[in-house]
Amino acid sequence: MATQAQRRHIVEWLDFCHAHASSLLYPPGDQRTARDGVSWHLTEQHMEHIVNASGYWQGDCSEFGSYALKVGGLWRWSEPGYTGSHLQLLPRYTDGKQARPGALVVCGLDLDLNGKHELVVHTADPKGGDPIVGSHGRAGYDHGRVSQFAVGELAGHVYLSIAHL
Repeated sequence: MATQAQRRHIVEWLDFCHAHASSLLYPPGDQRTARDGVSWHLTEQHMEHIVNASGYWQGDCSEFGSYALKVGGLWRWSEPGYTGSHLQLLPRYTDGKQARPGALVVCGLDLDLNGKHELVVHTADPKGGDPIVGSHGRAGYDHGRVSQFAVGELAGHVYLSIAHL
């Protein structure tokens, strides 16, 4: 079960990523490379050491989401998976008022329930249902509300529960 301490740790890591956004690379042409694999398999301490020394971490949005859960001690799989596999592995819900830090958000659902982008909840919004999220959908890091990301081709979204991990 995801604890409050694990969720806080994920938020602290998201804050680290926000502060070091220029050190977060995105796979060229949205195609994973060997650098993604190396980055995803780093420990949190090694990742932070590399980034603090002006190095880089590289991953796509779903690698970023699973890495955030790995940092929190919640990811039990040896590989990052992808947005579609996350949709299969984790329970879904639609009420943003229930989203807590660390939950994943998949935007841009198609008819087959595949998603185009994955976000990580940073700050819950139990009253308004529009939590603040971290996004790594390009080089860098973006921070905003789900509604800011779930527009256009990314319209339609679902939350993925980490409560049982």
